[in-house]
Amino acid sequence: EQNGLLFWALRELGFDVMRATGAVWRHVKGDNAVGNHLVLFVNLDRIYLADLGVGDAMREPVPMASGTYEQGSLEFRLEDLNDGFWRVHNHEFASADAFDVREGPADEPLLARKNLELQTSPESEFVQNLICIRMYIDSVSVLAGKVLAHRTKDGEIKNLLTSADDLEQTLADVFGINDPDIRSLWPKIEARHYTVFGDTPIQNIDTSEI
Repeated sequence: EQNGLLFWALRELGFDVMRATGAVWRHVKGDNAVGNHLVLFVNLDRIYLADLGVGDAMREPVPMASGTYEQGSLEFRLEDLNDGFWRVHNHEFASADAFDVREGPADEPLLARKNLELQTSPESEFVQNLICIRMYIDSVSVLAGKVLAHRTKDGEIKNLLTSADDLEQTLADVFGINDPDIRSLWPKIEARHYTVFGDTPIQNIDTSEI
């Protein structure tokens, strides 16, 4: 939805922008991941890649050229895979360490199918888990179920939510989300946390496993 909105906004402002087919975790999941992400190409003096949809990736557009790009204290790398795809290597403490984007216009039917699957399939991590991400110039705040993590290149500080009150307050204070109905999800969040992590101490929890 973020990149869909960004596409609309850029087009309304008069930019020459094209939707493209992305693939988060393709380097792990293979081509089954193709279509699980939307990426944008913007045509200015050259083609730029713009993406705000991963949640904790690039803060600014980058030229479609192999190389390393610094944004704040974070470093990103763009690689031509020479198979019709480019790979964006994310910064060192990102949730997804890389995603691919296919050259050319988006496969819209594929994007629509994958979008529906991610929103409705019982196997989808977004159906199974509550995940909120807010990125800043040099840091990221992530809520993965009951675990709230603040990450920088110097490390990670984690806190464990203990109640529906905690959940409601965290969403309001950290992510700017005010929704009293969110409290109804707390029993499912607790059950999912126990299924994935059991009684693992907070300092040993890797939220990427969720």
